[in-house]
Amino acid sequence: MDYWNFQRARAYVRRLRLSSAEQYYDWVGGKRQDLPVKPFGIPSTPHQVYRESWAGFADWLGTDTIATFLREWAPFDYAREFVHSLELKTGWEWRLYASGKIHALGTRPLWLPSNPNTVYCEEGWSGMRDWLGTGDKAPTGETKMRSLEAAREFARSLGLRSWLEWRAYVSGKRMDLHAKPKDVPAVPHSCYKGKGWISYADFLGTNTVAWHQVEWRDFEPARMFAWSLRLSGNKEWRAWVKGGAKPADIPSNPEKAYAEDWSGWRDWLGT
Repeated sequence: MDYWNFQRARAYVRRLRLSSAEQYYDWVGGKRQDLPVKPFGIPSTPHQVYRESWAGFADWLGTDTIATFLREWAPFDYAREFVHSLELKTGWEWRLYASGKIHALGTRPLWLPSNPNTVYCEEGWSGMRDWLGTGDKAPTGETKMRSLEAAREFARSLGLRSWLEWRAYVSGKRMDLHAKPKDVPAVPHSCYKGKGWISYADFLGTNTVAWHQVEWRDFEPARMFAWSLRLSGNKEWRAWVKGGAKPADIPSNPEKAYAEDWSGWRDWLGT
């Protein structure tokens, strides 16, 4: 294939005003009927074709997006007020909006995280209903979270035996237990990362060790690693995993480990 040079191709793509890799793949896959058909001179996998010039989809699309772990997010109260104005009703609708699939509401601002439960775990996060404005409002101002030791003592008093039981509890599905205090984070593994966090087995006081307790590599570096393998699909990924060469911090089931960032196998493998 005789592709355009990098500068010409990038200039064309930037004029499309796409805001994410997912939107780019929708376009090259013919799913964006509101945009021109992809010219033959533009590759579907630019990160592979333009390896020497490639600087990420933020540069390719012209979104000026920086890595998630370097991004400056809006203050919690401001972000929550903005989300309330969207009048979303469920966590599913939030995920659709965050991934740019509710076109009537526009593109999610760069200062608004797609995973607010992680970003705001120490700044007032009280669940999806509070975030969307469909339940009781949390008090304004910053909520100071308990120390890891205090939160762990509380968690162990519940008698929960696994991460799944913890998720059911913080989601309000354990009616036999008192509701989670606002100063105990729903996602402690993120909130206490680098502050003494060991595992859910330690947090809950069990001896269970499961895949979701592993400290996985951050999503973007993990995806870059997956791209470097040049695998063509899910089947090749499964075969590679069984080969025994997988690093310990790369999950066998990335669609589960990175559920909040997951955009499909094509995005994960760079195909």
